Amino acid sequence: MSTKLKLLGVDVASIGEVHGQTPSAQTFTYSDDIEQVYKRLILSPDGEKILGAVLVGDASAYEQLLQIKRNDLPLPENPAVLMLPQWADDANSAAGTDVLPASAQVCSCYDVKKGDIEQAVVSGCRTMADIKAETQASTGCGGCAALTQQILNAALEAQGETVNHHLCEHFHYTRQELADIIRITRIKTFGELIEQHGNGLGCDICKPAVGSMLASFWNDYVLDDAHRELQDTNDIFLGNMQKTAPIRWCLVSRGAKSPLTNSWCWGRWRKTLTCTPKSPVASALTYLARNCMSCRRFGNA
Repeated sequence: MSTKLKLLGVDVASIGEVHGQTPSAQTFTYSDDIEQVYKRLILSPDGEKILGAVLVGDASAYEQLLQIKRNDLPLPENPAVLMLPQWADDANSAAGTDVLPASAQVCSCYDVKKGDIEQAVVSGCRTMADIKAETQASTGCGGCAALTQQILNAALEAQGETVNHHLCEHFHYTRQELADIIRITRIKTFGELIEQHGNGLGCDICKPAVGSMLASFWNDYVLDDAHRELQDTNDIFLGNMQKTAPIRWCLVSRGAKSPLTNSWCWGRWRKTLTCTPKSPVASALTYLARNCMSCRRFGNA
């Protein structure tokens, strides 16, 4: 079992066994109080396999560690390189996308393998949008987006093409370079960043990415006017909208322990979206409220 979350602007991820219950399991721990980063890697007693991992403050190694565990890939001679930032190049060379087998599952939502993505590139796909349309990878929960992009870039480079690592057309920097700019220059809003270091108005790629960086560095309230437009739908409305079937959507409202009723859900969302009772939006919200997981959980549906 594995999961990756962002809690109050802090990246958190866990993989497999996180408490080291296996007798004689080996544990590697990295802690940086200045950068507020904590990582723990649990290995089998012989040190040959990953049993689990915990990442707090920096979850950039999540996809890499998850693929190593899923596919039983060989570990580098010194497994600590998988956690230590100064040895990142060694870690990438030891467990990069090139060592993943073609049968490695990249997208668990649609069971997309690494080989499917590589074949899509051979067939003419050149961008993430092309890959999504061809294979459906990264169109579900989106958790595999980073790994899908890495495989796409590697496949393009293997064909002799130049890969653009810029975050998007509005910023001629990588994500890490933008993060460094924000941290060093102490930029607090997306408007400041795009005015000083970008162009245009931004897009659905750079806005959430920059919003995540700003939240991680400065921990401002994400629904302030300066940050609200950067959030995705779930964060703007403080609820989780999930598609549970081709014609069915589920609305999970965020509440603090109290039972949620249909009337509460309906009233809250109607007020938020200011729609009339007979409008198409109102009809949709009525359907959502009747099928709300929160309501069903407390027997109010």
